[in-house]
Amino acid sequence: DKPSGAAAVPLEYATGFRIEQLEGGSYLVTDGEGRRLLLLPRGRQAPAQYAGLTRIETPVRRVVVNSTHEAALLRALGELGSIVGVTEKEERWHIAEIKEGMKQGRIRLVGSGMAPLDYEAVMALKPDLVFTYTGFPDTVQVVRKLEELHLPVAVENSHLETDPLGQLEWLKFMAVFYGKLDAADRYFREAVKQAQDVKATVERAGSRPRVLWGIIFEGKCYIPAGESYAANMISLA
Repeated sequence: DKPSGAAAVPLEYATGFRIEQLEGGSYLVTDGEGRRLLLLPRGRQAPAQYAGLTRIETPVRRVVVNSTHEAALLRALGELGSIVGVTEKEERWHIAEIKEGMKQGRIRLVGSGMAPLDYEAVMALKPDLVFTYTGFPDTVQVVRKLEELHLPVAVENSHLETDPLGQLEWLKFMAVFYGKLDAADRYFREAVKQAQDVKATVERAGSRPRVLWGIIFEGKCYIPAGESYAANMISLA
């Protein structure tokens, strides 16, 4: 049910999360697993009607990201400096700030790709929030374990969106934890305009090339489905 006095933040493409603005700069967020989180400005008390919800003080200052998607979204927000833990080795990153942070020891490795998190390493970092994802085998167990350890966690499932602009709109989900919804909205609108400009340009070009898209891994070729974000992105471009 919609809380009294709550105003939903409009979403144009994304379908996997929800943000509702409450009074006094607080937000009610429904993450990618349908979990409801109460975001409160630092030092503010939670209203009695939300007593049972997980509370996260904002803006967050120290975060662990369990996906490169999340780091890419934080780069767009100018918040890479808040990352203290990642799950990909330095040589696998293409974001210079992450590579440099790991080299200097400011960002710690707390896992290995899609393998389980090193929960002790995560706890040692004392993060304000862990961003993780679900949608793959055993990933929900990561969320449950973090909850069991009383570590604040938010599920960022941009990878499940079938529209590439829907994936990008998860920028708003990340932004609300930093008090940067307005900045995220401006970035998103400019990106949508650029995508629409590209689409309009190529629609005038006439013929369209055939495209084969896939990933070869351990001798097998994996092809995304026709309605996947990859297929829709190719069609858009």
